[in-house]
Amino acid sequence: MYDAHWKECICETLRSIYDDIHDYPDKKLKSSITKKLVQAMEMASKISERFAYYNQKYGEMETGHRGKSLKLIPNYQQTKQRRRARRMEKSS
Repeated sequence: MYDAHWKECICETLRSIYDDIHDYPDKKLKSSITKKLVQAMEMASKISERFAYYNQKYGEMETGHRGKSLKLIPNYQQTKQRRRARRMEKSS
C-alpha cells in the first residue's frame, strides 16, 4: 500500500479500511473485502483522471473545492510508519 496522506480523501479512506482488515483472522472475508477495495481504488483513480482532464480542458480553476473541504488526518505519520514497516516485512 501507499504511504499515508495528510488529508482524508477517498483513496486514503480506502487505504485506512485496508489497514483495519490487514490482520483480520477470516482470510476468505479479508480476501473478498480486499478485492472490493482494489476495485474501488481503480474507480477512484479513474474519477481523479477525469477531474484532471476537465480541469485541463475547461480550465475551471474557480469551481470545485480543490481539496479545501478535506479533513486533516491526525497522527498520519504513525500510519505512514506502520505501512512502511508492513511493506518491509513483506519484502523480507
